[in-house]
Amino acid sequence: MSRNEPVDPRVRLAIAWWPDDAPRGAVTTLGAEQEISRKTFYALRARARAEGQAAVPGAQVPPPQDQSDSSE
Repeated sequence: MSRNEPVDPRVRLAIAWWPDDAPRGAVTTLGAEQEISRKTFYALRARARAEGQAAVPGAQVPPPQDQSDSSE
């Protein structure tokens, strides 16, 4: 991945949901697989923690379920 190429939204979502107790080396492995640096990973993770869902462009939040009773 080139320096200016945006990170795929699916990868951003995975980083946003990254567990605090991930095994040692997991960030390096993800970086190698997705061709992103550890610096980019931690920058995206910090942004996701600060901004929440807004930090993951293209991520879809499921619409709320209709709670009305449709059997009326």
